[in-house]
Amino acid sequence: MDLSMAPLHQNFCIQRIRGKDKVIKQLSNMGVQKGKEIMVISENGGNLVIRIADTRIAISKELARKIII
Repeated sequence: MDLSMAPLHQNFCIQRIRGKDKVIKQLSNMGVQKGKEIMVISENGGNLVIRIADTRIAISKELARKIII
C-alpha cells in the first residue's frame, strides 16, 4: 500500500520508495528513507502531514503515492 492510502495516526515502516533518483533524493533529504517509521498525522486537501522520527513534514499526495509502506 502507498502512504496516500494509510489511515491516520498509525505507524508504518517504509518498505521502498518509487520514482526517479531526484524524487528519492528529495524524500531522503527530508528524512523519508526505507526502513524508517512513518505516520500520517493529518490530511488537508491534496496534502498530508506526516511524522518521521520527531519531525513533521507536509507532502503532496502525489509524493505520498511514491512511498510504499
